[in-house]
Amino acid sequence: MLLAGIIANQILVMFMLMLIGFVLKRKQFLHDNGLKDMTNLLLIAVMPIVIVNAFCVPYENNKAFKLLICLLLSVFIHLLFIVMGRLLFKNNGMFQNAVILSNAGFMGIPLVMAIQGVEAVFYLSAYMAVNSIVQWTYGLSKLNNQFKFSLSSIIFTPVMLAFAAGLCIFFFDIHTPKPLLTLMSHITSMNTPLAMILLGAYLDQLQVKELKKHIIILWKPVLCRLILFPLTVFFLLSLLPNNLYDIRIIYLILAASPTALSVALFAARNNQQTAQAIEIVCLSTLLCLITIPFLILLAG
Repeated sequence: MLLAGIIANQILVMFMLMLIGFVLKRKQFLHDNGLKDMTNLLLIAVMPIVIVNAFCVPYENNKAFKLLICLLLSVFIHLLFIVMGRLLFKNNGMFQNAVILSNAGFMGIPLVMAIQGVEAVFYLSAYMAVNSIVQWTYGLSKLNNQFKFSLSSIIFTPVMLAFAAGLCIFFFDIHTPKPLLTLMSHITSMNTPLAMILLGAYLDQLQVKELKKHIIILWKPVLCRLILFPLTVFFLLSLLPNNLYDIRIIYLILAASPTALSVALFAARNNQQTAQAIEIVCLSTLLCLITIPFLILLAG
């Protein structure tokens, strides 16, 4: 109950930050070019530094073991999501992307940090790395019939580079100078407000009239992303021993996060149901403010 209260409080703060972004965009204080620049700042600089910062801790066997558990868990969850997505939306690649890829970065990191602090990103990063691989392979193949596998497009993403750098720092027990730690700490504190303001600004793209027309086909992927898929993961996580309770909560939040913003960006790039992709991202982002506290309450 206490945990659900913490989550509800953090979500209220995040909602207010999103409201600021929405108003700034609606009043034209933020423009599309500015949003692209802010998105690049978040994806290329802030989030990778948040990940690297989480790995700047002394090496411990227990941490290494739990990170391995997280990596295996991340792979299994994504494979499970792919199978479920194919079964439910066999002929709709965009819908498959929408239910498989959660917004672990924009929504997951702020919530997890609110509950367990920056150190929890250490375990969360494994999910983000696998999410990135799935997005640039399976996800893209479902949106582009001309898709060709490219190893470089996976390895050289900001998330993967940050994850690799973090692993080196942790496993080789590299000492990080204090000024650099302070710098990364300052940048880490930018993640939540910047991500939420950006999400709020993107919500301004939601066309309510169009949403009413499409809701009859959008409700299924949205409910799958926010309820069915997280509940499936909840039952899977319940099999973990009690000493991995922190990982249970982290991964439930990641599984319950809304559809990734990148789904709309990739859909637009490949001319695949762009309007509906934006609507799913926006609708799932708004509704997750209700569903995530409910799922955390269910988890006890």
